[in-house]
Amino acid sequence: MKSNEIKKFYKFTENLLKQRNYSQLIGIPYLSPHFPRSFMKSNYSLKLKRKFTVFKYLRRIFFSKKKMIGKRNKTFNNVILSHLVSYENLDFKNDFYFNDIPSFIGNQNVLVILIDHINFDIKKLKNKKIDNYIILSKNIGFFQELWLHLSTLVQVIYSGLFHTKLKIISLRNIISSIDNQRIACQVKNILKFNNTKNFFFTFEGNPYEKLVCNEIKKINRKTKLIGYQFSVIRKFQNSIFQKIGNNYIPDHILTVSNYNKKKLQEKFKKKVHVSQIGTIKKKNYFLKNNFNFDEKNKFRILVMPEGIPDELSIFLKFCKNNYNKNILFNLRLHPILYQEKFLDISLKNIKNLKVSKDDIFNDFKKNDIILYRGTAGVIDAINNGLIPIYLSIKNEITVDPIYEINKKNIINFDDKLIHYLENHIKNNENKFYLNKIQKFTKSYYNKPNYNPIKKILNER
Repeated sequence: MKSNEIKKFYKFTENLLKQRNYSQLIGIPYLSPHFPRSFMKSNYSLKLKRKFTVFKYLRRIFFSKKKMIGKRNKTFNNVILSHLVSYENLDFKNDFYFNDIPSFIGNQNVLVILIDHINFDIKKLKNKKIDNYIILSKNIGFFQELWLHLSTLVQVIYSGLFHTKLKIISLRNIISSIDNQRIACQVKNILKFNNTKNFFFTFEGNPYEKLVCNEIKKINRKTKLIGYQFSVIRKFQNSIFQKIGNNYIPDHILTVSNYNKKKLQEKFKKKVHVSQIGTIKKKNYFLKNNFNFDEKNKFRILVMPEGIPDELSIFLKFCKNNYNKNILFNLRLHPILYQEKFLDISLKNIKNLKVSKDDIFNDFKKNDIILYRGTAGVIDAINNGLIPIYLSIKNEITVDPIYEINKKNIINFDDKLIHYLENHIKNNENKFYLNKIQKFTKSYYNKPNYNPIKKILNER
């Protein structure tokens, strides 16, 4: 797909959402894509075992009890919407995205609402202190679910029939929209009796973020909406900049670097205040000054897919196609992919691949190269001395987070990795080029600076 086709698609979807400003349509990720990969059909879909999928879905949605954990009558001035990706992150000093910001605000002054990505087991929460947590449910009751399903079905079919240039009518669009509406509905029900002063949320451009912003502004326009933009801004990034109305964007954006701050300010102009708070996750850097491979000439490669099943599939197929006794692949799964259905996939056929269960910084120490696509983790890997190699697919718009600086260390999916490593990675020219990349990544993240948060909390 060419860049002009992508821009045309973005314009078409933006106009549709402006004209038909319904939550059922705004909730569809296909109409609010992060970047081109989000709406293009993948040839690398991961085949998972799905038994009785429809039956299980209907049972969970319509015939299971609501499983919202932690609901109470206490009100909070500050609310954070984050994500449950592991039980270890049920900690005010170790949230997966916000790290120690809940603790900085004050345990008794903040409520943390978590979107469940792991289908949590209530038995595993018994030893956890969740007084100030609410974990959202996967269903919101029979009649509300019935309304969500019927109204979304009608809106999707109606819009699809009159906008045939877009592929709106699909089961995937309907279900994903309902999932996003369900999140917004639960947040609305929690906050409508809670005089929230500041509402913090991860800001990536997901449809539920837009819906949540809109619901909160309808409840209380005085509530300040603060989006935390923590990742890289990629080429053709779309959803976070989509212009469908001021009700669907935050009042204030916190970001990790001056580099991102500049890009956000250029796009949002004066509509949104942007502050740089640096990277709030703990990062330990060590630098390998010499990229010398051992005498046996083994290439130790860290493989880091994003939390997207199709991306995992791309890497697995590439690793399988590039078996070589001198290549050792170390697969590090995103926490969202660390579930049985993904661990059960056939890894046995890839002889030189191991799934890492180690700390990320130990993975950096054990490997010399990072094979990556869209993960922002490549910046930390480079800062810890790993050589970056971007895995490209023919005729694809790049999803490389460092596309502006990495112009050479790129391998095509159909190329032989061992030949690339032998001919390209070892030479002195690449070592010189790598120093240029490291200079960029070292300055990418700023040091933690909580002053903008302190200022927001003190405003009246």
